[in-house]
Amino acid sequence: MAKKRKKVKLEESLKLSIFPLELEPIVRELYELACCGSKNLWPIDVKTTEGRNQFLSSSHAGMRRAQEKIVERIKSEPQPDEIELLLLRGIADSIAWQILGYQLCYARRLFVSQQPSNLNHCNLDSAILVAKKSAEDAPDSMPLISDLTSFIQVGDILNLDPSKGITINEIKEGDKNLYLLEFMAFIAQAQCERA
Repeated sequence: MAKKRKKVKLEESLKLSIFPLELEPIVRELYELACCGSKNLWPIDVKTTEGRNQFLSSSHAGMRRAQEKIVERIKSEPQPDEIELLLLRGIADSIAWQILGYQLCYARRLFVSQQPSNLNHCNLDSAILVAKKSAEDAPDSMPLISDLTSFIQVGDILNLDPSKGITINEIKEGDKNLYLLEFMAFIAQAQCERA
């Protein structure tokens, strides 16, 4: 027997909904950091290597500050409600789109049709540590924590390093981490192509 579809009134589906006004300053600040981090350099000639490097460095610094503020808010008390979380994910999504160069074909490969991660039940702390270390090692890079977004569902960190391009990092904890380290040591020692 087929399930009956719930009837939705047209007026309800088109009803205007707004986000709470008290979130406006937070979202405005995060937007400025994530999308306008290089504003102090506008206009700049990005056709030159020096100009491009300055632009990317400044843009990525703003994105990293926005991500830090998003993480601070998610880990703070009281926890953000669904509406605030939706806005925070929207800012993280804007960072992801910039990293991917607004290419839908790339975004499709990173989306696997799952609900966004529950940030209370993921390895967020490990991802934060790896993102910080990655940014220290390559100051011009942008290591985006994938669980903060609504559509990057492959890997734990999507990292854009201007000198290396885009990489996807998977983070393992505990027993899995130990197993992988032992396996990698075996491969290095044995030089076994099959392994």
